[in-house]
Amino acid sequence: MFEHLGLVRVLGVVAVAGRYLGTVLVELER
Repeated sequence: MFEHLGLVRVLGVVAVAGRYLGTVLVELER
């Protein structure tokens, strides 16, 4: 149970980080 919640939390952090990095790359390409 705790391992599953930890995995979900990690995936959430990765998703947010990926979205942030994607936005930064788009801004740099301008």
